[in-house]
Amino acid sequence: MKILKNNKLGRYVTIIALLLSPLSIKAYSESKTAGSIAENVFYGVTSIENIIKNLCIIVGSFLILNSFFQYKRYRRNSSEMPISRPITTLIVGIVVILISFIPMQFIGE
Repeated sequence: MKILKNNKLGRYVTIIALLLSPLSIKAYSESKTAGSIAENVFYGVTSIENIIKNLCIIVGSFLILNSFFQYKRYRRNSSEMPISRPITTLIVGIVVILISFIPMQFIGE
């Protein structure tokens, strides 16, 4: 446990495990049959799907915002950075946002 306290990665893993632990509790607390266990596990997967989609939108928005700041910096001093950097950041931000609209097919409904 001492290794996890001194390591930043250990802290992040611990936080993620604590955030995801309610999903596993719901999967096994109410269920008595295999069908209800499977249904509750899929409920946890849909929660994770929503988290991933929301993170895609947030990260994409920040990338687009960052591309505008990079373009402003390029306009101030064009020798400091190439124009390809803000354009690439803008395209990557748009792609990340579009990823959130792709339906995840592994969930059976």
